[in-house]
Parts: sequence; structure tokens; C-alpha cells
Amino acid sequence: MEMLEEVSRADGPDDAVRAYAARIRRVRPIDAFVSVSVKDVPAGSYKLSRVQRADRPEPMVLAMRPGALARMPIQSGGLVGRLLAGAGSGGGSTRVEPRIAHDLSAGVDPVVGDAVAGMGSCMVIPVLDEGRPVSWSLMFRKDPKGYQLEDLEEEVLNVNLFGALTRHMDLLAENTALSDKLRAQFDEVARVQRALLPTAVPEMGGEDGPRARFAASYLTSGQAGGDYYDFLRVDEDSIGVFIADVSGHGPAAATVMAMLHAILHARPELWKSPAGLLEWANERLSASSIEGGHVTAVYGVLRLGSRELEFVRAGHPIPRVRSREGEVRGLESEAGPPMGIVAGDAYRLEPRRVRLMPGDTVVLYTDGVSETENPSGEQIGVEGLDSAIARAGADPGEVVRAVEDRLRGFRGSPDREDDQTLVVFTLEDVIEGS
Repeated sequence: MEMLEEVSRADGPDDAVRAYAARIRRVRPIDAFVSVSVKDVPAGSYKLSRVQRADRPEPMVLAMRPGALARMPIQSGGLVGRLLAGAGSGGGSTRVEPRIAHDLSAGVDPVVGDAVAGMGSCMVIPVLDEGRPVSWSLMFRKDPKGYQLEDLEEEVLNVNLFGALTRHMDLLAENTALSDKLRAQFDEVARVQRALLPTAVPEMGGEDGPRARFAASYLTSGQAGGDYYDFLRVDEDSIGVFIADVSGHGPAAATVMAMLHAILHARPELWKSPAGLLEWANERLSASSIEGGHVTAVYGVLRLGSRELEFVRAGHPIPRVRSREGEVRGLESEAGPPMGIVAGDAYRLEPRRVRLMPGDTVVLYTDGVSETENPSGEQIGVEGLDSAIARAGADPGEVVRAVEDRLRGFRGSPDREDDQTLVVFTLEDVIEGS
């Protein structure tokens, strides 16, 4: 039990071997131990992975980890080579089996030196993986008749079970290293992606006329997401408000999002035309031929002086608008298909123009908001979103916080299955006397 407890806490194969060896000697004394790898080496050859004598506290050779083992030289011959050949490893035999060698009278060896000098007997045990030996364990005793058949039978099981454990440790270490590398790459993608988002929300209007206030929230399901929003300043009186959702999420969706950012900013002369801008974006996305890289979006131009909002929808959820009195409704409009599916002249969007009233608050969102699920698998839906919007005040930041709080409470967890993005703006009253 002491051995199992310590092995279960081992950080790697070497720690596990140390814990195993220290305690197994209490049950079966071993005067010297040699382990070799025969994986990916010529027949009859081997690599030393561990060489140790009981009367020396530190291993004479230690290369248990895959990286260290790869740097070890390929060996052949010596006592180890003869023992392996006798067990069917590299000796021309197709039969591989454990064996006991007695009456060795071992001296100084050309490969392992004096590590086995004075040893009289040895158990030679194959460690199998997928039915073939990948390594061998050689357990030496000074007694020329130091081992019996019962010892061999027991150690074959012990060594192979322990070999499976250390292989799993190696695989876990490799997977952990790979995961850390991928996580670092995803973090870099996420940093680049966030650099493409607006650094601050805009301000429009002033003391002598109407004013628009904005707020936004961008929450990904992982390190990198496929949602996108932007503010495109058309002129002093007008601003474009854009929100989009790339199919899927993660690094692939983030890459399409970066492409979309470049496409939108390549033609600032189109910012004043919602339909013209998204039709241009669709043309470029369709030409890229990215499988599954379609994008839903809403783009609207708010003209502050006339309080007019002109917008188009490309397969995206209907924007919500909250009146000064707290009534929430949808800004219904004809929706075209998502961008990146239909190419050429067949892709046309019909804009809608609405006149906003002072105190109106417009909420744009991605479907990760309305499709948030609770533990029972039920979606919050547009009704749940509208309820959160209605209970909030007219301040855009307050609306964002109210919706986020509602989503967390509904899901019962801060985790998200999909990216969630909100863009909110409020048209304030014209200041009296202007």
C-alpha cells in the first residue's frame, strides 16, 4: 500500500520507478537492475534506460523519459545482449519469453561496466506493448541460484503492469506538453483577435443636440471566439454599428473573424451604405471558399440628426429595441442569407429604415445570447432576453450588465457553450432649448 500510494503521486516514470524499487526490495531483494529499450532499434541492439546497483544509491544510467532515451547511444553485445538473445530478443528466434539465467559469474562488462560485476543470476523479463516487447527488465542477484520459477511468474505480471503505468505517464506528459503548447497558441490567437475589436465605445452628440451612448460586451466560449463587433465612423453625424457571428467557434472562427475585419476596413467608402457594405463583404467571403465559414451579421447606420437607423440583416437575429417606458419589441426586417454562402448578383439585402424616439435603446446580440441553455437543456430564448432588457434602465451599460446577470443565473454557471456578444446604444432626448 505504501508503494501504491507513492507511485500514484509520482510526477513521472523516474519517480514511479524509484518508489517501486525502494519497496519491492523489501519483498524480493535485487542486487542490480538493468532496464533497456528495444523500440525502434536494429535487431539485436538496445538502449540502456536504467542501470543501478543496490549498494549504490544513485543510478549509474538514468534515461527513463522519452526525450532522454532518444539521445542514448545504441548498444549491442555484452552480458545484456547475450541475455536478451537467450530470451528471443534479437537472437534469431521468433519466440520471445521471460527466462532465468543461473551461474553467471559476471565480471566487468563492456557495456554496463562493473554494474553487474559479481552477479550470479538474473531474471530477464520482456515488457510488452501491443503484443511485442518494447523494453526488457533484468533483475540480478549475487546468488548463482537466486531465483525460482515462482519468482519469474510473479515478476512478469508486476513488471508489465508497472510498464503500462510508466507508458501512460509518458503519454500523459506528452499530452500535457502538447496541451500547454496549444493553449499558448490559442492565447496568442485570442490576443490578436481582441486587438481587432474596438478599444473603446464611441461618443456622439453633445450639448446642443441629441446624443447617443454605447456599450458592448464580448464573451467567448474559449480563448478565441467567432463573434465580432465594430463601430465605423461614417461622418460627424453618423456612425455604423456592426455585429457578426462566424459559424463555429475557436481558432478557425477567429481566423474568419480577422478576415472579416480586414474586409470591412478595406472599403470605408461603403460604410455609409449598410446593404452595400455587407454585399461587398459577402463577395469577398464567398471568394475565399472557406468551408463552413459563413457569417451572420447586422449592420446599421445611425444618423443622429434625423434619429434614423438604417440597417440590414444577413441571417442574424432580429435586433431588440426598448422604449423609454420599458416596452421591448423586435426591429423586424427582411433577412438575407448569411454571408459566404450565396455568391454574385444573387446576393441582395433589403435595408430597413426606422426613426428612433428619444429614450429608445437598441440591443444587437449574437445567438449565443438567446440560445443559452440551463442545466435542463432549455434555451433562454428571445423572451428571456427581452425580460432582462425590460427590467434594466435606459443606460446601455446597465442593459449589458442586466443581460449578463440573467444569462449567468439562467445557466447556473459562468461557463459558456457559445460566444456571447452584445452591442447596445441609447438615443437620448434632445436637450431642451437646442
